[in-house]
Amino acid sequence: MALAARNKISFLRFSRLPGLSRSLSTSPDLAGVQYLVRGHDPDLAYCSTPGRSPGVIFFPGFLSSMDGTKALALEGYCRAAGLAYTRFDYRGMGLSQGSIENCSINTWKQDCLDVLDRLTTGKQIIVGSSMGGWLMLLIAMNRPERLHALVGIATAADFVKKHWEQAPIIVQNQWREKGVYTFPSDYTDTGTVSLGYGWIQDSLPYCILGTRMPISCPVRLIHGLRDQDVPYQTSAQILEELDAKDVDLILRKSGDHRMSEPEDLELIIDTVDKLVNTLGEGGGGREPDNVQGAQSVEEERGAITGPDSRQG
Repeated sequence: MALAARNKISFLRFSRLPGLSRSLSTSPDLAGVQYLVRGHDPDLAYCSTPGRSPGVIFFPGFLSSMDGTKALALEGYCRAAGLAYTRFDYRGMGLSQGSIENCSINTWKQDCLDVLDRLTTGKQIIVGSSMGGWLMLLIAMNRPERLHALVGIATAADFVKKHWEQAPIIVQNQWREKGVYTFPSDYTDTGTVSLGYGWIQDSLPYCILGTRMPISCPVRLIHGLRDQDVPYQTSAQILEELDAKDVDLILRKSGDHRMSEPEDLELIIDTVDKLVNTLGEGGGGREPDNVQGAQSVEEERGAITGPDSRQG
C-alpha cells in the first residue's frame, strides 16, 4: 500500500482524554529513524520517544510497518502524555533489513524480544495489531516481568496455520517443492508477496489457540465486527484461554480489520490511556521516576546508528 494511502488521516483530535486536547499527528517522521545493529541478524529500523513508565511498544501487523496510522497515532498520544514509546519494523518489512522470504513467526518473535530487551526499560504496555497481537501474546509468555498490560487489535493468533490449511493442495505442493511461493497481496506496492516454505514450518510450533496461555497482566482485546480477515471469535477464544482475570473484549460494530478510522484510533488510545493508570503484573504500577531513553540504553553497547541513507 502506498505511503499516502496509509496516512490519509493527517491529524486527529482526542478531546475526551484529559490533557490531550491537542491535535495528534499521524504523518510519518523519517528523520527520527535509527537502527538496532544485531550482528548476525538483520538490523531493525525503529523510532523511540523518551518518557516515563509504563512505556508503550507497538507491534505492527503482517506486511505492515511502523509508519502506519495506528503506530503514529499512538506516538502522538505518548508524546502528549509524556510516556516512553517505541515503534519498529520487523526484519524483511518496512525500513528494516532482511528478506521476508527468510522470515517466520520465530524470527519476528526474536525481533520483538530484541526491541523489548535492548531498547526499553521498566514496565511496558504492548499494543499488537493483527499478527502483532499474536507476537504480543508470545512475548508476554516469555517476559512476564516486563509487562504492565497488553492491548490486542484484531489479534491474528495462528493465522499462518489457517493460511496453510486454506491453501489448495496444488499450492501446498508447489510451495513445498520450490521452497517459496508468490501470492497476490493488497498490502504491497507490487501486488504480490513471496513467502518461503519456512514461513509455514517455522511458524506452526508457535500456534497457541486451543492451549492455556499463562499470562496474568491486564489484557484488552479490541476487534471489529466487520473484520473480513480475522473473525472476532478469535479474540473471544483468546479471552477464554488466558490465565489473566482482568481481561476485556471490546467489539466495535463498524470496525474492520485495519481499525484505523478516527473513531477506531480514539478507542485504542482511550484503552491505552486507562491502562496507564492501572497496576500491571505483580502490582508494579507506574514508575514515574524511571525515565526511558532508548538511545541511552543502547549507546552503552555501541549498537545504535543514527539516521542514514536507509531512511528512504
